[in-house]
Amino acid sequence: YEGGNRVPFIVSWPKYVGQNKLDERLFSLTDVFATFADILFIPVPESAIDSVSFWPAWTGKSDTSPRDFVPAKSSNAIFSVRQGKWKFVEHDPDNPTARKTENFNQLYDLKNDPGEQRNVYSQHPEVVQRLKMRLDEVK
Repeated sequence: YEGGNRVPFIVSWPKYVGQNKLDERLFSLTDVFATFADILFIPVPESAIDSVSFWPAWTGKSDTSPRDFVPAKSSNAIFSVRQGKWKFVEHDPDNPTARKTENFNQLYDLKNDPGEQRNVYSQHPEVVQRLKMRLDEVK
């Protein structure tokens, strides 16, 4: 599931962005839009509500991450959300897919299981509830 999602994003602009730093904060490709708008001092259109600027974080003007979760939608229209070490994959009973692994709810601890081999959905109902609420807000 993480193919295309867990991909390094490299920033190099020595005058503004510190060098040789590893930043493991969640970042989405949609955030490029708001970040570039911030760099160019132009407003982000209301239609780009899913984009947040990382410019303050990259330049050291802010220590907090502008994004605390990342929603995603697969090519089969299966929704998921990442927050911290957790990833919740929501099964849609109205959308059965040929990929068997998409036909049930899932929760993964990506810190201890980056390969998403152990579904811990039933062991952490409070995490599932929190992530499902975040996903419902986005949808």
